[in-house]
Amino acid sequence: MRIFAVLLSALFIFTAACTKKEETGEKAYKIGVAKITAHPALDAVEKGLMDELAERGIKAEYDLQSANNEFATAASIAARFKAEKVDVAVGIATPAAQALLNGLDKQTPIVFSAVTDPVSAGLRQSNFKDAANITGVSDMTPVKEQIELMNRIKPLKSIGHLYNSGEANSLELYKILFEVCDNMNIKLVATTVTNTSEVKQAAEFLVREKVDAIYVSTDNAVVAAMQSVTSTAEKAGIPVVSADPVSAEGSGALVAYGVDYYTAGRQTGIIIAEILGGKFAGDIPVKYMLTKDELTLYFDKSVGEKLNLELKIE
Repeated sequence: MRIFAVLLSALFIFTAACTKKEETGEKAYKIGVAKITAHPALDAVEKGLMDELAERGIKAEYDLQSANNEFATAASIAARFKAEKVDVAVGIATPAAQALLNGLDKQTPIVFSAVTDPVSAGLRQSNFKDAANITGVSDMTPVKEQIELMNRIKPLKSIGHLYNSGEANSLELYKILFEVCDNMNIKLVATTVTNTSEVKQAAEFLVREKVDAIYVSTDNAVVAAMQSVTSTAEKAGIPVVSADPVSAEGSGALVAYGVDYYTAGRQTGIIIAEILGGKFAGDIPVKYMLTKDELTLYFDKSVGEKLNLELKIE
């Protein structure tokens, strides 16, 4: 009887310890992270969200996947996460988030990040509250301020733009850019690509059009081939202005102003923590990166010297 009592006591202590472990958030959650492709900005989001959860003491087992800019692969990743029964699925960039929303059941919380306009992309019906099991962080970029910045450095009569016509966020940014250029009396010369391999040819077309500068938005296909744009532009003495400061650094772009993607990742981690704490994803408003500490300015002085251009801070 005494041996039985000791064993029973040990079982009680073990059960209590396990319960306490779960109550203190030490449970290892399954988190699937799908990004549409690997490039510095999206990699920074991925790192930021993991750092945020680690600092909060939330233990997680990550399944990190990249679709390599293939929509079919993004759909396969969604099926993988469904089979794994992840606690939270994260879609970094619009196509990855769309694939998760289409491929997962309605009970699995989805958090997107680096999505320009979640409503126009069909991810949510409202930025504030939604019945769907999805929310996240937008990287809507300050297009007007970016073009004004480039215009201060070099007065623009024309600007070239290349973007992936298959990305919802890129189409939305093109519309905004068109309106900004129209209001500033700047001629917009635009061309489209369908994948990364077409970027160099598109950049060469813009160079032949003799644009005053080339604008690169947060288009994933173009950003993934940023070197093709900048090397082509540099030969023609044309500056490149980017909406992605993270990917612009060291790429040959002259100037960039936009979302700090590591900070966006930290904000994504905050939302994931709220969901793991019991909040319904649809009740969490979409986070927009609008404050000065959430935006970053980058200027490459060495590129400026080659082009005889400088940035004067007002």
